[in-house]
Amino acid sequence: MRRLGHSLGANDVLVFYFAGHGAKARSAGGAARGAAPSAGVSDELCFVRPDGSPDFLRTGEIAALMIGEFSPLTRVLFVTDCCHGGNICDLTREEFNGRPMCHLAGIRDGQNGEGHGDFCAFTGVLLETVREFVRHGEAEFSAINVFNSTFARYEDMPESQEVCFERTGNFDPDTFAWPLVPMWGWEVGTS
Repeated sequence: MRRLGHSLGANDVLVFYFAGHGAKARSAGGAARGAAPSAGVSDELCFVRPDGSPDFLRTGEIAALMIGEFSPLTRVLFVTDCCHGGNICDLTREEFNGRPMCHLAGIRDGQNGEGHGDFCAFTGVLLETVREFVRHGEAEFSAINVFNSTFARYEDMPESQEVCFERTGNFDPDTFAWPLVPMWGWEVGTS
């Protein structure tokens, strides 16, 4: 991601999508691993190394990557569909103010997720939402429009899940164009 960050500029968009296992972790001293000592608990995404051992990407590491390796003008869209993923980006950090960054999460911080057919529930509804925009002839729509429409369609999903949207301070999410617009006629099998 560091190499990628240095190659992206003002006219570029990074889409970071993660569906899998998320967790909460405390360091041995009580402070979260990868977070400020006062934070206590850190959200983390679980990746797996080739040898099968876990490799966690923590909230503090994501923030450090975005601040240190990416241009403040690069548009960044995070989409997470995992347990404990609602706070993984921590876009409320003051250092992010004004940066064009949004996060759509299938599960609020502290919640566990459920599947929906072969897809994670949020991912399936999100894909169906984008498909409906395209079916109605829309070629441009914002990240917040996608989120709001996904939220409206999500009413039949499990009560244990509550979708959430996060953006950086002093940034208007209506100006963040949804970067993944498929061709008309595109279909997705979510059932």
